[in-house]
Amino acid sequence: MIQKNKSTIKDVAKKTGYSIQTVSRVINKSPDVKESTRRVIESAIKELEYKPNFYARNLNSKKNVNVLISIRREKGHDTTIWLNNLVNEIIVANNTPKISIFVEQFYEEKELKKSLLYTTSNFIDGAVIFNKLEDDSRVSYLKNNNVPYVIFGKSSKEEEIFVASDDYNSFINGTKYLFKKGVKKIDFITGNDTFKEDDREKGIADVYRGKNINLKYFNVMRKMKNQEKIYREVMKKIENNQLPEAFFISGDEKAAGVLRALNEKSIKIPDEIMILGYDNIPISKYYFPSLSTIDLNYKKTADKLFRKIINLINGKEEKSEFVAGELIIRNSTK
Repeated sequence: MIQKNKSTIKDVAKKTGYSIQTVSRVINKSPDVKESTRRVIESAIKELEYKPNFYARNLNSKKNVNVLISIRREKGHDTTIWLNNLVNEIIVANNTPKISIFVEQFYEEKELKKSLLYTTSNFIDGAVIFNKLEDDSRVSYLKNNNVPYVIFGKSSKEEEIFVASDDYNSFINGTKYLFKKGVKKIDFITGNDTFKEDDREKGIADVYRGKNINLKYFNVMRKMKNQEKIYREVMKKIENNQLPEAFFISGDEKAAGVLRALNEKSIKIPDEIMILGYDNIPISKYYFPSLSTIDLNYKKTADKLFRKIINLINGKEEKSEFVAGELIIRNSTK
């Protein structure tokens, strides 16, 4: 007689699409699980003829919930203070000793094989993903192992839960502000081609279109990944007499390269040219001159990321959200 393989808690999780942690909560009749979720899991348990063992019954009673923050870094990209600030705020948002947060970063795909994410998936209850690619192996791995996750940054996939800065409207508001100050020629300094950079560029361009101003006055400086490259490009513009009336910079850290070039050539800011940043990192108010920028509300964003991943771990439904930016006026605009 061929003995039928026994179903496991992982089989139930895979069939239902819920995490092992959520299945365990249903087994232990936890009141924190939605009724619709409970019905789906109980139906799968019955269909698979799953018999909970000691491990499954005690999984939900473990003292700690473990959350992994996974950060994809890029070599040669040194403007990351904003990311460090946001990660720190997520850690601060955790005010209970029952939740442990682990932070892991990597540069190349091959590094993931030895990562916490890949080697301890049963240990991780949920993950917050930074710098997600369109087809990201981290997300595929989490899905295959039924580990809930939240993404920082806009996602094109409807089923993915994310928290993102409202880049499009923030850049609309920033551009309208510059136009009110008499600016027409804007150079937009941006980094990699991503959803957020596309939304930022579109926000600026749509204001031009809305005011019937020719887009020839709007220039995009792409692939500006570090201050040294930005400094060199701005120096070229100065030498070739091609400066705009304002630089709108996608990231306050990038402004350091712009400011250095302009200050070295004794170009008066904001009288001869204006600069508007985006992020409001703490150091931006100490630049010379102090940088006008758009505040991303790191604390609010971090709180939302933290709350959503904990809710998903607990089997609750969540939805994606955008966080509005706020214009901060300092001395680099007038």
